[in-house]
Amino acid sequence: MFSTAACFPIFYAAKRIAGLGVASVAAWLWAVFPNAIIIPFEWIWDTCLSALLGATILGATLKLAESQKLRDWCGYGLLWGFTLMTNPALGSLLLLLLGWAAYRARRPGKQDLWKPALALGVVILCCLPWTARNYIQFHRFVPLRSSFPFELWTGNNEIYDLHAVNAPMRITQYEEIREYSQLGENAFLQKKWREATQFIRTHPGLELQLTGKRFVANWTGLETPLNSFRETDSNLARGILLANVLAALGALPGIVTLYKRHSAFAFPVAVLPVVFPCLYNITHASLRYRHAIDPAVLLLTAIAVDAGVRFLARKKKPRANQI
Repeated sequence: MFSTAACFPIFYAAKRIAGLGVASVAAWLWAVFPNAIIIPFEWIWDTCLSALLGATILGATLKLAESQKLRDWCGYGLLWGFTLMTNPALGSLLLLLLGWAAYRARRPGKQDLWKPALALGVVILCCLPWTARNYIQFHRFVPLRSSFPFELWTGNNEIYDLHAVNAPMRITQYEEIREYSQLGENAFLQKKWREATQFIRTHPGLELQLTGKRFVANWTGLETPLNSFRETDSNLARGILLANVLAALGALPGIVTLYKRHSAFAFPVAVLPVVFPCLYNITHASLRYRHAIDPAVLLLTAIAVDAGVRFLARKKKPRANQI
C-alpha cells in the first residue's frame, strides 16, 4: 500500500515541476520500477514507508514554497516529525528543504523567519518524547537513534585491510551480540566509534576505495556491476541491475535539464539524490537504503526522457521542412 501510494506525490510533484506529461511518465516509471515491486516483498520495516514519505516531503516542500498559511508550515513540521521518527536518515535533507521553502516563500521587504522557525519547532516537539526516553534509558543525549557508530564501523573496519594482523575473517551476528551483551549499549557503541574513526584516519587510500565502491553499490546495488551482469545466470538480476543503472544515469541529465531551464524547483529535486546518499557512502550501501529517494530519482529520469524526446523532435523538424 505504501509503495503504491507513492505514485500520488510523485505525480503531483512532477506536474508542478514540468507538466502533466512528465507527471504521467514519472508515475508510470514508479509503477514498473523493479525496486518498487520487489522491495515491498523483501523488507517490511520502514523501507516502503520511507519512499512514500520522501516523495510526500518533496511535494509538500514545493507546495509550501507558495504558501503563507500558518497551518501549512505547522503541517510541514508534523510531516517532518513523523518522517524523522520513521527514518532519521532523511533528516539530512530537513534544513536544506526547509531553507529553500522559506527562501521561496519570502515576501518582498519582509523577513518571515518565524514561519520556518515554527515548522522547525514542531519537528523538535515531535521528536522530543523519544529523545527524552533515550536519555532516561541511556543516560546521554540520543536525538533519534544511537546506532550510527555501529553502522560506520560495519563499513570501515580491519576486515577490509588485507594486510591487517589479527583481522577477523568476517563479521558474525553472534560475536556482535555477545560483545553488545557484555559491554552494554553505550560502551559497545563507543568502542565501535573509536575503531571506525581510527580505521578511517589510518587507511586514507583504502577508505577512498571503499567510498567509491559504496557509491557504485548505492546506485547499482553491487560494487562490481559489470562483472556481476556478465557472470549471473538470472535474467531477473540483470533486469534489476539494468533498471537501477538507467535510473541513476537518468537522474543526472534530469538535474542538468532543470538547471538549464532555470527551473525554480531544480534545487529541492536535486538535493535528494545528491545529499541523501552521502550518509551511506561513508557507512554501507544497499538498494534498500536508497529506496527512500527512488521516487525523486525516477521523477528526474522522467524529466530527462521528456527533454530527450523534445530534442529529437526539434532535430526532425528541419528535415521535414526541407523535404
